[in-house]
Amino acid sequence: MNYSDDWLFETYITKEEVKKIKKILSETIVENRIPNRFEIQSTTGDIQQYSLHKLLDSHIHDLVKSKTKEILIENNLNHKASWTVYGQEGSYHTTHNHSQKGFESKISTVLYLDCPKSYSHSGLFYAFFRSNELILKEPEIGKLIIFPSWIYHGTYPQSKGLRHTLSIDFEVTDLNA
Repeated sequence: MNYSDDWLFETYITKEEVKKIKKILSETIVENRIPNRFEIQSTTGDIQQYSLHKLLDSHIHDLVKSKTKEILIENNLNHKASWTVYGQEGSYHTTHNHSQKGFESKISTVLYLDCPKSYSHSGLFYAFFRSNELILKEPEIGKLIIFPSWIYHGTYPQSKGLRHTLSIDFEVTDLNA
C-alpha cells in the first residue's frame, strides 16, 4: 500500500460491537474523569471531544486494528492517537488532516457509533483527493472509514440528533528496520 496515494476505504462493524464500544467508551470517560477537549481546532458547534490515547480499551483497539488490517493487509500498525466526539445539531468538523508536525501517523480511521438521519448533505463525511476529486460518505452506524492521514477531510453540519464517532490513528512501522 502506498500511503502517499489517494485512497479511502470503508468497512463495517456489527451493531453488537458498536453497542459494546459505546458502553466501554462511556464508562472510560466517566471512570477516568476525562475532560472535554472542545478547544480542538477541527470541531465546531455543540460538541464534546475526549482524548483516549492511553485509555483506549484493548478490545476496541484490536477490533479497529483488525478491520483496518483486513483492508490494508498491514501487520505493522501501531496505535498513535484516539479520541471520541459527541456532536449535536449544527455541529461539524472543519477541513483538516492528521499529519501535523510532530504527529506523523500514516493511517486514520473514523468509526460511526451514532448518527442522525442524513438529509441532503447534512452530516456527510467528505475528503479531498489530490486529483481534486471530492469524496462524500454518508454516516451509518458501524461504518468504519479508513484513509491516509494526510488527506484533508471534515463533515458537513449535521441535522438534529447525536453523531458519535471514534477516531483512531495508526503509524505504520517498517518491520525490516
